[in-house]
Amino acid sequence: RQMCIRDSFLTVITSFCATAQVLYTFDSVKTTSGTIDPSPVPMFTGITCGTFSATGTPPNSLAALRFDFSDWSIGSVGGPADTLFSGMTGVISTAEYYEVTLTPQAGYSITGDSIKFSFERSGTGVRSYAVRSSLDGYSANLNAVYGAPNINVNVQSGNVFFLKKDIVTNQNRNIIVLDASFANLVAPVTFRFYAWNAEAPTGTFSIDNVNFIGSSTLATGVSEKNNMDITVFPNPSQSGLFT
Repeated sequence: RQMCIRDSFLTVITSFCATAQVLYTFDSVKTTSGTIDPSPVPMFTGITCGTFSATGTPPNSLAALRFDFSDWSIGSVGGPADTLFSGMTGVISTAEYYEVTLTPQAGYSITGDSIKFSFERSGTGVRSYAVRSSLDGYSANLNAVYGAPNINVNVQSGNVFFLKKDIVTNQNRNIIVLDASFANLVAPVTFRFYAWNAEAPTGTFSIDNVNFIGSSTLATGVSEKNNMDITVFPNPSQSGLFT
């Protein structure tokens, strides 16, 4: 007879998941700080947070403590028609935007749930704005919602935020709802904020308190299976000793 001892090590997977709220406050932005936000980037386990930058804009923010640049696509004619989306004549320019990249750290995946941010404009600033991502090559606006009460801003067809009143106050209930394509990402994702339908080239588009909400997950495991066949002899043993 032959005695066989078999030992198996099976795959073991453990995971750690943390809710993430990555908040950009632009606290170090000045009117001389250029097109790259000099503020310290947010820190969160599992995510490397990039720095906000402005593309296609003048060289400096026009206000401190927020991202506030001019030179956006014209399309609002002024007067009573400003309160009607049907009166807008401008179109989005894909050469003008703010952007930031979030990168999963090694061994982590990230899942995005939503983005919340504040919007503001000058007296001749933009009235339409939207957010896109690198997942589809910035081809479509992400799902837009404006939280109640929405007396100043509404969402038009195509997920376009529209300022429907002739005001310059901060509007802080802008929400982007991220769908299933933003689940379990292991590669970087970039978000771009676009604006258009300004009344004049000097009109501004301002964002502040941009909050990315989601989670990061660390997965670790041993993925191996080792089998050992051991032969014991003599079998049986008169002395009780085995090799």
